[in-house]
Amino acid sequence: SSMKNKKEVMILVVDGNLSCNDISSILSSLSSSSYQTREFGLVLFDKVISLYQLSLSGIASARIFAPGKTTTKSGKMMEQGYIGSWTVLLDCIQAYFGKSFHVDASSSKGKHYNAEEKKQEQQQQQQQAPPPSLSRRELLRLKREERLSRTKKTSTTTKKKSKKQYRCTGEAISYAIDLALSSSSSSSSARVLVFTNGAPNVGIANVTSSSSSSPSKGSKRKEYYKPESGDVIVDEKLGYACQYFNTMGNVGYAGNVGVDVFCSGSHLLGIQ
Repeated sequence: SSMKNKKEVMILVVDGNLSCNDISSILSSLSSSSYQTREFGLVLFDKVISLYQLSLSGIASARIFAPGKTTTKSGKMMEQGYIGSWTVLLDCIQAYFGKSFHVDASSSKGKHYNAEEKKQEQQQQQQQAPPPSLSRRELLRLKREERLSRTKKTSTTTKKKSKKQYRCTGEAISYAIDLALSSSSSSSSARVLVFTNGAPNVGIANVTSSSSSSPSKGSKRKEYYKPESGDVIVDEKLGYACQYFNTMGNVGYAGNVGVDVFCSGSHLLGIQ
């Protein structure tokens, strides 16, 4: 009877560099599954790792860890209150990204919408059918304003993309697996879902070089990859990172913890 009362624990490891559209898609996919029967943990990472205390409702509280350490004391993980409900997880994600993601209750798939996107969609629907009383001059003015608005959005997006992105992916996954293992006594099973859109470039699993220049002719480095993000993926570091992630996967496997990695975007990720 005790096993029936235990819920599956799902730890989300979310790249802080993901776009709001990516986050919306992730939430939409998870909400369409039977998330009511699960408990959650949340690890958000960029330059640092944030472990959110989902047992606390009404506030987005997290413990911050610097890259360099791969684990914490497993026995004390559950005492920090990192496991909680889907509702609190949503609140923490919204607090981190500064955006609101609403569930459309009328949709059987439980689709999530970014609040700004929903407002823009309503405005577009209104503009598609302008009142017939508008003069030609007014119609031209509306089109000009719409064109300027699109240009401004494109310029803002370009500026955001040019900002340097940081990812201590290795440590984030390590903390998530440790959290999943520590919750095994109170759950029927545990699963770690990793969502990222770029290569680890901070911490133990860093696969990049700080220099964007090409290797010299006498260099022993066999391969360089230069994605659009500006990170240079070094062959030797990639080999070490693959060994590191393989070790982490084996640790999870030994403790009946599954680890799945979901990648988005067009950049090389340096994860195998």
